[in-house]
Amino acid sequence: MVDSDLINMKKLQALIVTVTLFCVLSNSSAQERRLSSEQTTITPIKTLWWIVAEAVTKQNVGAVQGAILQWRDVGTFDAFSIGLLPPTFMDLDSSIALANQLHQLIPQRLILGAFPSGTEGWETSFNQWFAQQLAPLGIVYDSTKAMSREAWLEHLQALEASTWAYVLEQPARHPTAAEVGASVSAFVQHAREQNKGVVLWLSAMMLRQPIDIELVRHLVATVGEQVEAIVWMDVPIVSQDPGRSLEGILDTILTLTPPQKAMIQWTHNPNLITKDTAGTLTYIATCQARGINRFVLLANPSLLQQEPWTTFYHNLPRTTSVEGNDEVPQGFMLYQNYPNPFNPSTTIRFSLPHRSHVTLKVFDVLGREVATLVGGELNAGEHSVVYDAKDLPSGLYFYRLSSSHGTCVKSALLLK
Repeated sequence: MVDSDLINMKKLQALIVTVTLFCVLSNSSAQERRLSSEQTTITPIKTLWWIVAEAVTKQNVGAVQGAILQWRDVGTFDAFSIGLLPPTFMDLDSSIALANQLHQLIPQRLILGAFPSGTEGWETSFNQWFAQQLAPLGIVYDSTKAMSREAWLEHLQALEASTWAYVLEQPARHPTAAEVGASVSAFVQHAREQNKGVVLWLSAMMLRQPIDIELVRHLVATVGEQVEAIVWMDVPIVSQDPGRSLEGILDTILTLTPPQKAMIQWTHNPNLITKDTAGTLTYIATCQARGINRFVLLANPSLLQQEPWTTFYHNLPRTTSVEGNDEVPQGFMLYQNYPNPFNPSTTIRFSLPHRSHVTLKVFDVLGREVATLVGGELNAGEHSVVYDAKDLPSGLYFYRLSSSHGTCVKSALLLK
């Protein structure tokens, strides 16, 4: 009787798993169909970064690491960004150690966002308020831990990330153009001495007052040629100010920022235009109409594990470019299949830098070939194949892409 009950319980559990998977995959397919119809309003995005965490601490580093591992091979995000807290928030050496730990997961793709630190006054004037917002992460503001700009920059030499970003929030005390210029210039110079790429992060809240606009103008004139990109955050917030519009904010940004370096950030705050997929697509399309096609997402990792955002970002149209041709991807790449786990079909995407002969095959765990999905000449660009495994049993499978450019292998889990 006990054995029979146990068998029935296992059957029931299996049925629950099967029904759950079917519901998830059915919902995912519906989301894909809706997103596909909406994507006609935007062109493929040239660059997309993801701020996985504004601050990395011992409390959230595990979640950040998991998010990076989940998305690094999908092909949606070109780079991942994390924030390095000032020493008044957290021991700087501990912060650097956590950042270096994450760097090992994505060498050359980690952007380290540093909040300015120093004892000059304005650089730490906003920190106490900011610490209150980060209290759930265990952040406590300690003014006795403040260090000089020179000491802070010296500590940063231990960072392994290949790109550093200077994040200029709206300070509580308005600094002069000379003060900001000195701080940013010191950071940029130090990063260059360490052979790092440099990004400047600015808040659109600095576009509300003429005095701050002139400060930004001075700053861009001082270091604009020395940075790879200038990211504008808080754009959706400021565009909702009375008498303002997103188009107007973008036009102002383009008078201050070289168009080829401008990047626009968004977040899925429920009070902003980007709160849902339709609003986000409208936001992207509006930026693209102004000639801006490089973006940054700020989102908690848990959000991208929820629908509709999981499907949205898996299917967001992307294009990776080489000099002179925006339609040709930079390299030979095989992306993670989606959905994964799957039942019974999944989509496999890959990109080719040049026209070549390609094979895409599927193997079981014993190395036996179970399917040939592609075999022949393909043009340069992105390609996708839908694989239907309805005749195969549940289990782990491997798919291998081979061409004259090399070979890539990834795994896929079939659950029936």
